[in-house]
Amino acid sequence: MMEFCDRDTAVCLWKTGNNNIPKIIVVSVYMNILLPGVWPAVFERLLDYCERKKKEVLICGDTNSWSTLWGSREMNKRGENSEDLIFTKNLTILNEGSQPTFITCRATSTINVTMAIRETANTIREWRVHPDDFSSDHQLIEFGITISVKTPTYSQNWKLGDFSIFRKSLDKMMTAPLKSWTARILEGEVEQFHASIKKALNISHPVKPCRTSLRKAAWWNKEAGKLRWEVKVYLSRFRKNCSEENFSLLIAARRGFFMQADEEIKAKGMG
Repeated sequence: MMEFCDRDTAVCLWKTGNNNIPKIIVVSVYMNILLPGVWPAVFERLLDYCERKKKEVLICGDTNSWSTLWGSREMNKRGENSEDLIFTKNLTILNEGSQPTFITCRATSTINVTMAIRETANTIREWRVHPDDFSSDHQLIEFGITISVKTPTYSQNWKLGDFSIFRKSLDKMMTAPLKSWTARILEGEVEQFHASIKKALNISHPVKPCRTSLRKAAWWNKEAGKLRWEVKVYLSRFRKNCSEENFSLLIAARRGFFMQADEEIKAKGMG
């Protein structure tokens, strides 16, 4: 969906595998406060497209605007204009509570807004601003989405397999070579050979469900854990007292964590 992307708008199509909501257009949009318009023109074109084609859409936006609808303490003109767009396009605001989504030593505000349309909005649950620090003035926003997916896929367990059994099983399935060949016969033999390989593998190598899991970063060590803990400590102090001194300590802790990670990555030849 590159026709709806620019420097401030990124769009992708999520194929959920769910029969009720098979596809969701996921959008990340930055509404630049220095530009004359409140939102990028391409973003409004995307919303028009979704409305016209009845497409499901999930939007994560940095609106740079204030509105009590998404937890701001005050309202400004940009917020009023954003509200008009939201109501016009039948979007649902998913923010909950009034926890700031943007924190600096100068101010805190709620400017990051999560929105969705149609059925997608009904699937969002447990929206929250994550309490941990992720080395950004913008806080991490976390939420769940209740969409069931397809049954898990399976693959051969190569560690527990036995290729000697595979060869014996495959040999038993092989037939004597033909004396004459045609294109149709050749295609049939190829299909049969492929099916025999799969059958022999199922005999020699047990299948297991494919699982997706996050692996521990190769560069992570005790020092990284210690520096990460320090970042959390200084973040907690800053949230209790948003002084310039506490903010400087937080930035210094983040910088130390990044420098250590960068050195470890280079040492392991990963960057």
